[in-house]
Amino acid sequence: MSTNSKLFLSIAILCMAGCASQPPVVSNLVIAAQTDKIVLPERISYKVKQGIKDTLWEHGIMPGAYVAALRNEFGTFYQGEGRPIWLLPVDYKTAVTIRPGGIWIPSDKSAKPRIYSIYESGICTSESLEKYLQSFAQSKGGCVIPTPYGGTVGAIIGSADVDKIYLFDESPDIDFNKKLVAAIAAKR
Repeated sequence: MSTNSKLFLSIAILCMAGCASQPPVVSNLVIAAQTDKIVLPERISYKVKQGIKDTLWEHGIMPGAYVAALRNEFGTFYQGEGRPIWLLPVDYKTAVTIRPGGIWIPSDKSAKPRIYSIYESGICTSESLEKYLQSFAQSKGGCVIPTPYGGTVGAIIGSADVDKIYLFDESPDIDFNKKLVAAIAAKR
């Protein structure tokens, strides 16, 4: 990836966290009392325009088990294994950013569930969505940067600082929301 592409990607990721509307507060987190899980049967994603240049991004989450890890009065964070969250700047055809994270279920039943990611000390990327999908199948989205939190389910979020969790805005995609809600309804 060129230096300009890496710079754009870094700026875009920073703007993504700062340019979106404010999500619910991620504070006063405690370890989830129950270790129930959500099994997402398929990869799902949605597209949204955001940032200074109104860039079209695709935000996605990989299939797999998401285990209840942390909670607060606003909801529960279900952590996936490895780096199941991916972000693709569709308009620019540059690298896919991959992150640890999972599914957030709000306590308010009228609110929509969301995906969240956990900030790492570097930007982990894959040169294409196809390469990331292959990497996820082989190593749950292995990455060349060292993760400061460990690699087991719950370990990443369990030791994460509150300011390292980014809760995405609600998805505008009805199909994405239906699939996420269906997986949550079937949680074990």
